Amino acid sequence: MSLDTATTTATTTTATITNRRLLVTSTAVNTIGNGAYLPTALLLLTTLTGLSLVSVGAVLTVAELVGLALMPAAGAAVDRWSAARTQTAAHALRAAGFALVPMTHSVVTVATAAVLVALGERSSRVAGPALIAETLTGPERERYLAVDRALSNAGLGGGGVVAAVLLGAGQRAGYLLVVLVAVAAFAVAAVVTAAMTRPTGRGGRVVEERVPWRAMFADRTFRLLTLANVASSFGYVALAMLIPMYAIAVLGLPAAFGGLLFTLNTVICAVATVPLNRRLDAWGVHGGRQAVLGLALMMTGFVALALAQLCDGPAARGAVVTGAIVVYTLGEIGHGPAATSLILAATPERGRGRHLAVYQMSWATAAAIAPAAFGALVTHHAVAVVAVLVGLQALAATLIRAAAPRRAPRSARCPGGSAVRVPVSA
Repeated sequence: MSLDTATTTATTTTATITNRRLLVTSTAVNTIGNGAYLPTALLLLTTLTGLSLVSVGAVLTVAELVGLALMPAAGAAVDRWSAARTQTAAHALRAAGFALVPMTHSVVTVATAAVLVALGERSSRVAGPALIAETLTGPERERYLAVDRALSNAGLGGGGVVAAVLLGAGQRAGYLLVVLVAVAAFAVAAVVTAAMTRPTGRGGRVVEERVPWRAMFADRTFRLLTLANVASSFGYVALAMLIPMYAIAVLGLPAAFGGLLFTLNTVICAVATVPLNRRLDAWGVHGGRQAVLGLALMMTGFVALALAQLCDGPAARGAVVTGAIVVYTLGEIGHGPAATSLILAATPERGRGRHLAVYQMSWATAAAIAPAAFGALVTHHAVAVVAVLVGLQALAATLIRAAAPRRAPRSARCPGGSAVRVPVSA
């Protein structure tokens, strides 16, 4: 090995280690911003702006739709300028949006702030996974995905508690402090992400790889995993939209019980995600097998919800529902990181941003359909909604097994040992 080659290798290794550290730091800081804002968005905005709850809710919905519509542009930005630059811009957009909140007193200015935040949040959903794919490879990627999920839940839970304490005082200063925490968190995350080195092409510039949108859907593995994500997303949306409603309206449990279930889910995810994924790794359960196992546990949790109706008294029903949430959460911990690892392995470096934009938009399908569907089913036939959820998770598991067969050429194995066939897109 020549001296120049050795120097280049050492420099590359140092840059890689630095990028990994910066990635973890950025993720940790980012979760603080999300945790401070997301659980208290409506209350915070109505108090600081003086607008009605209806007006703020409508503005947030429109902003989310705008952010969703521009997700393909975020994917194109990743391919054109790299995931690190796109993620830096996403953090900066959210910091700017939150900075505007204390100065907003009309629907127009609130909408401007909300759109900036929504654009940043949706862009981050595309750039974040792409940045992980650019920075990490092999089993290290799967391990980081578990850490990322644990950090996100810890940040959401911890930030929510801090925000609740600040807002509990009922003073405007408390609301302003929550906003300042969010601004500072996203600003720091932007600076940290900007410090990451970028993958470069010829001439030291990122080379944009244009991939026709139709070529993605012609890719069987990507298509199956995206469809599986649409189906499994209903199970995730159920935690926030269905399970509290089911526990209160169908099982007759106290209204506060829904919030306790969500808190239990958040705490378990924050504490158990990393050790559980390490244990599964030690047992040789990776990728597709781990994702299917997670979906099976989620299905078991949904079945337990239906069986809770057979119990007498709120105490027994509450105990069964609590057990169902624990099993469901273990399934979520197993499925989430593995499903992300599968799609990152199945998206080629060429056009990865556009692939991830399409994949992330599949989550929005469930978020858009679920409220009306869950409400109608719970109202008319409570058991039917559980049957639908079980069927959707089973469909997702079937699609994942089809995309990640048990046996595949060794060279096609994805990070962590799963047997997904890595496609070649035209």
